[in-house]
Formats: sequence, structure tokens, C-alpha cells
Amino acid sequence: GLTPNPKSAHAMMIAFNETWLWDGKDWTQAHPKDSPPAPEGIPWTMAYDHSHHCIVLFEEIETWTWDGTNWQRQHPAHAPEVPFYGVMGDDEVAHQFVFVGQTLDHVTQTWLWDGMDWTQVKTQLQLDFGSQPHLFFDTKHQALLLYSVNGDKSGVTGFSMWRWKDNNWIKIY
Repeated sequence: GLTPNPKSAHAMMIAFNETWLWDGKDWTQAHPKDSPPAPEGIPWTMAYDHSHHCIVLFEEIETWTWDGTNWQRQHPAHAPEVPFYGVMGDDEVAHQFVFVGQTLDHVTQTWLWDGMDWTQVKTQLQLDFGSQPHLFFDTKHQALLLYSVNGDKSGVTGFSMWRWKDNNWIKIY
């Protein structure tokens, strides 16, 4: 977790290497034998993979999975370009775990996780520089959706909504 340092005039964030479990009412600290390193500037992303019954975490250069008791570092043959900033989500209908985001060169990429390896999928999706993507599964319409807020220093400049279908992003608006 991240905690502000109260002694700092700039409220510097300190990263801890901790795992916490939520049971629907209370938080309990877990004590796994292995853990991903504490975050150091490059945002992590993680989501629940229904097909493989685990949480998948991608941090800077590594893929980790959480089985409810321990973190396990995975050793995929392929992985998103490093560093890769993005969001993850699970298409519960197609049984695909999807990771979408951008490289430092602002190249939009989509990757699929099969429980062992990442596979890049070429799509028509192009996120704007400075966009803030959000990925979620819509249970009512049974669809994985990507909502992106586009912005720059002057504020919000637009938004778009995409649906994941047949290994491609289809623009809704």
C-alpha cells in the first residue's frame, strides 16, 4: 500500500510491500511467503482472472498471480513492452483476460493472458496521449467495456467507449 509521510512538506508517498485481504467487512493483513516488490513510480495494474481463479498483477517488468494465499511470480515467454501503463479486465463471456494500455511512446497495445503467457493482439484501438482508460465487465450486457477520458493540461478534452468483441475493440461512441 501507499501511505503519505506526515513529516514531509510535500506529502511524499512511501510504498510498503504488503498484501491485505478484504472479507466483505474487515481488512486483514496477509503474510505470503513471496510478494511482488513495493511499487516505485511505475503504476501497477491488477484484476481478477475468472478463468484461472486468481488475481493477475503486472508491475513494471513482471507478472504475478495471487491464489488467495500466496503471490507467485510468473515466467511468461512474452510480455507487454516495459514500461507499459494500462488497465486489466476479464471478459467473462469469451473467457479472456485483457490488458490494454500504452507504451512510453504512446503506442496503444492490447494483450491477452492465458494463465501462462501474454499474447499481443493487433486492434484498431488508439488511445489519446494523456487518456485515462477504465476497463470493466458489464454484467447486464455481458460485455467487456473500455471507457477512456481524454485530457491534457487544459482539462477534459473528450471521452470514448469501446466494446471488446472477437479480439478487437469496437467503438461505441
